[in-house]
This record gives sequence, structure tokens and C-alpha cells, in this order.
Amino acid sequence: MTKNSPHHQSFWSGLSLGVIVGGSALALFGTKKGREVVHKLLDISENFEDVASDFIGNVEDELKEQVGPAIQTRGVTAIESLMDKIQSVLPEKVK
Repeated sequence: MTKNSPHHQSFWSGLSLGVIVGGSALALFGTKKGREVVHKLLDISENFEDVASDFIGNVEDELKEQVGPAIQTRGVTAIESLMDKIQSVLPEKVK
């Protein structure tokens, strides 16, 4: 009988979770007030998406203005030094 105990516990846990999720879905989509709540949540999420994308765009612009020139200058000098090293190691072509 102790073997069946975990099985019964998981059954009741699943049943309880199903009742809670089903009841919540019914309350949100089955009633007028619930649909109003869903519409408000959707409006908030759309506004959040717009605000977040604007914020990310502003952060990217600021980073490009402040850090971009340093990265580009440093990258160019690093590439130039790498090219010089490669050319110094390669044998010269005979014409």
C-alpha cells in the first residue's frame, strides 16, 4: 500500500492544478469582467513592448556614440598590425 501513495499524491496534485488552471481560464475568458482584464493585460504588454524597444534603441545609440569610435580605432590598428605580421611572414612573390 505504500507503493501506491506517491501515485495517489501525484493524481491529486494534478487534479488540483487542473481545477485551478481551468477555473482561471474560465474566469478570464468566460466572463465579461475577465475579458476586460485580458484586454487590459494585452494593452499593458503592448505598451511595455514599445517602451522596451525604445529604451533598447536609446541604449544602443548611446553605446555607439560613446564606445563606438574607440572600438573602431582600436580594431583598425589591431587589423593593421595583424596584416603587417602576416605580410612579414609570407615570402615575397618573384615576378
